[in-house]
Amino acid sequence: YAASLPGFTDIPPQAPEADCQGSLRVLYEIQENFKRITGLEGVATQPVAGAQGELMGLKMFQAYHRDRGEKRDVLLIPRSAHGTNPATATTAGFESIVWVEAMDDGLADFDQLQSLVEQYGDRVCGIMMTNPNTSGVFEERFHDISALIHEAGGLVYMDGANMNALASWVNLAKLGVDAVHNNLHKTWAIPHGGGGPGDAIVAVSKALTDYLPGVQVVGRDGVYRTVRPPRSIGSFHRHYGNFAHKVRALTYLKRLGSEGIRLMSGTATLCSRYLCQKLKESYLTLPKDDNRPVMHEFILTLSREEFSAIEKVGIPKAQIIARVGKLFLDYGLHAPTVAFPEPLGLMVEPTESFTKGELDRFVHVSKSIKKLITEHPEVLQTVPHFTPIDRVDETWANRNLCFSGPLDKLPDILENRLGPHELSSMTVEEITERIILAHGESVHSRERIL
Repeated sequence: YAASLPGFTDIPPQAPEADCQGSLRVLYEIQENFKRITGLEGVATQPVAGAQGELMGLKMFQAYHRDRGEKRDVLLIPRSAHGTNPATATTAGFESIVWVEAMDDGLADFDQLQSLVEQYGDRVCGIMMTNPNTSGVFEERFHDISALIHEAGGLVYMDGANMNALASWVNLAKLGVDAVHNNLHKTWAIPHGGGGPGDAIVAVSKALTDYLPGVQVVGRDGVYRTVRPPRSIGSFHRHYGNFAHKVRALTYLKRLGSEGIRLMSGTATLCSRYLCQKLKESYLTLPKDDNRPVMHEFILTLSREEFSAIEKVGIPKAQIIARVGKLFLDYGLHAPTVAFPEPLGLMVEPTESFTKGELDRFVHVSKSIKKLITEHPEVLQTVPHFTPIDRVDETWANRNLCFSGPLDKLPDILENRLGPHELSSMTVEEITERIILAHGESVHSRERIL
């Protein structure tokens, strides 16, 4: 509603500053809010995705070192970092991406990192770390790592994709962060998924404020204007990024207030820890340290014996977790992230918006899935059972690419065989019975065709 107000939607992005004071104030307040949330000195509002924010941060790193006459071509990345980090580093032109291994508890190997810093010395541009990392574990030695990198003359990038675990609890400046992105389309109320449009901000330390891309909005006596930082690396997107998303995110921030942001973050972590404790009774968790508390997400997996039992019904081990994920669809739930960051893991990431009743139903469903695949592993051959179509044959689709075709009419809308509303009104036990029945019908139908 707020993003659709005529005062925002009717004004062109190239309007004179005197005519768009309200919009400039929105950008100014977004900047100031994220300075407080992160503890950092400057904020860029141009990027339209977290990955673009990563690229922006690395290009600022390169400009910073270039101004000092230093050629630093090595970027350190822990194995536990977000998957976009190495891709972004490659896009930024780094030819020497050096991996820091993860220990059994999921944390980056500090001893190995020390050795790498000694080995590469003044070639170290910096490090890209995700915190909490993709295992859902808080990097407890992050400050020590930052100090080590800074002592070597490098800079520290923190992937903020998991910021909903830290917001208003951790001062990133005190952690030693030089640049961090926040996904507005994940943590800050913008719809997440479906291909976009995304949005992000990048906050930076004092060392990088002169290099910020785009413009900064400054305000004095209620009048707002734009200035370009003296060593700006240019522009990453036209104008001000996805401006309507800034309106929506600011509305959310104002509604929450500073205490509400802290509550949001704490509740997301509490939901995750609650689910993790409940599901440890049925699943193995990764990394294999049951005493380390998870943050906003955690990873479930099966035992070696359970994988072997499922393989005996003809499902390759590499496909098992993906098919378990599709079983969640049969119970009317969004599937957890499958096979990332662990190839044999399910990553569960509840948000702050779930009620305890919803969390308890998720636990009930997850335990029922475990029981179902133990007693009837064959159901994984035919998942999903209630969606509009069966499992997509991705191999066939990739071998028979169709880049264009005539559009004579709109495609038919296929109905769910059992819709979400119907599934939500059924007990978990009733759904389990329907899954077993649907599997039998599917097998019988295929046998008839053959």
